[in-house]
Amino acid sequence: MKTIKESTRFFSKGLANYQNKKYELAIKNFTKNYELDSSQIDALYNRALIFYTMGQKDKACDDWAKLKELGQKKGEKHYQEFCNEIISKDASN
Repeated sequence: MKTIKESTRFFSKGLANYQNKKYELAIKNFTKNYELDSSQIDALYNRALIFYTMGQKDKACDDWAKLKELGQKKGEKHYQEFCNEIISKDASN
Protein backbone atom coordinates (compact mmCIF):
# COMPACT_ATOMS: atom_id res chain seq x y z
CA MET A 1 0.00 0.00 0.00
CA LYS A 2 2.85 2.37 0.83
CA THR A 3 4.34 1.92 -2.64
CA ILE A 4 1.06 2.93 -4.32
CA LYS A 5 0.78 6.08 -2.19
CA GLU A 6 4.41 6.91 -2.82
CA SER A 7 3.98 6.29 -6.55
CA THR A 8 0.92 8.56 -6.65
CA ARG A 9 2.84 11.27 -4.83
CA PHE A 10 5.58 11.20 -7.48
CA PHE A 11 2.98 11.38 -10.26
CA SER A 12 1.32 14.42 -8.65
CA LYS A 13 4.70 16.10 -8.23
CA GLY A 14 5.49 15.37 -11.88
CA LEU A 15 2.27 17.05 -13.00
CA ALA A 16 2.97 20.11 -10.84
CA ASN A 17 6.54 20.30 -12.15
CA TYR A 18 5.29 20.07 -15.73
CA GLN A 19 2.73 22.82 -15.21
CA ASN A 20 5.49 25.03 -13.77
CA LYS A 21 7.77 24.18 -16.72
CA LYS A 22 10.26 22.45 -14.43
CA TYR A 23 10.77 19.75 -17.01
CA GLU A 24 13.83 18.03 -15.57
CA LEU A 25 12.10 17.59 -12.21
CA ALA A 26 8.93 16.41 -13.93
CA ILE A 27 10.92 13.75 -15.80
CA LYS A 28 12.52 12.57 -12.55
CA ASN A 29 9.16 12.33 -10.79
CA PHE A 30 7.40 10.56 -13.66
CA THR A 31 10.34 8.16 -13.93
CA LYS A 32 10.18 7.39 -10.21
CA ASN A 33 6.40 6.91 -10.45
CA TYR A 34 6.81 4.39 -13.27
CA GLU A 35 9.65 2.59 -11.48
CA LEU A 36 7.50 2.13 -8.38
CA ASP A 37 4.41 1.06 -10.32
CA SER A 38 4.92 -0.07 -13.91
CA SER A 39 1.15 -0.09 -14.46
CA GLN A 40 1.32 3.73 -14.39
CA ILE A 41 1.83 4.11 -18.12
CA ASP A 42 0.45 7.66 -18.00
CA ALA A 43 3.74 8.60 -16.35
CA LEU A 44 5.59 7.18 -19.34
CA TYR A 45 3.28 9.05 -21.72
CA ASN A 46 3.77 12.34 -19.88
CA ARG A 47 7.52 11.82 -19.79
CA ALA A 48 7.56 11.26 -23.56
CA LEU A 49 5.68 14.52 -24.13
CA ILE A 50 8.18 16.39 -21.97
CA PHE A 51 11.14 14.84 -23.77
CA TYR A 52 9.57 15.90 -27.08
CA THR A 53 8.92 19.43 -25.75
CA MET A 54 12.58 19.65 -24.71
CA GLY A 55 13.76 18.59 -28.16
CA GLN A 56 14.87 15.13 -27.01
CA LYS A 57 13.02 13.29 -29.75
CA ASP A 58 15.00 10.05 -29.45
CA LYS A 59 14.03 9.68 -25.79
CA ALA A 60 10.41 10.58 -26.55
CA CYS A 61 10.34 7.95 -29.28
CA ASP A 62 11.82 5.36 -26.91
CA ASP A 63 8.96 5.99 -24.48
CA TRP A 64 6.34 6.01 -27.24
CA ALA A 65 7.75 2.73 -28.57
CA LYS A 66 7.38 1.21 -25.09
CA LEU A 67 3.81 2.52 -24.87
CA LYS A 68 3.10 1.04 -28.28
CA GLU A 69 4.33 -2.34 -27.01
CA LEU A 70 2.04 -1.96 -24.00
CA GLY A 71 -0.94 -1.27 -26.28
CA GLN A 72 -1.47 2.37 -25.35
CA LYS A 73 -3.18 3.95 -28.37
CA LYS A 74 -2.12 7.58 -27.82
CA GLY A 75 1.50 6.53 -27.44
CA GLU A 76 1.27 4.44 -30.60
CA LYS A 77 -0.25 7.37 -32.50
CA HIS A 78 2.54 9.71 -31.41
CA TYR A 79 5.15 7.08 -32.26
CA GLN A 80 3.79 6.74 -35.79
CA GLU A 81 3.39 10.49 -36.21
CA PHE A 82 6.67 11.76 -34.77
CA CYS A 83 9.12 8.87 -34.99
CA ASN A 84 8.87 7.90 -38.66
CA GLU A 85 12.12 9.58 -39.65
CA ILE A 86 13.94 7.74 -36.85
CA ILE A 87 12.40 4.48 -38.04
CA SER A 88 13.39 5.28 -41.64
CA LYS A 89 16.92 6.24 -40.60
CA ASP A 90 17.37 2.99 -38.64
CA ALA A 91 16.04 0.92 -41.54
CA SER A 92 18.50 2.46 -44.00
CA ASN A 93 21.57 1.66 -41.83
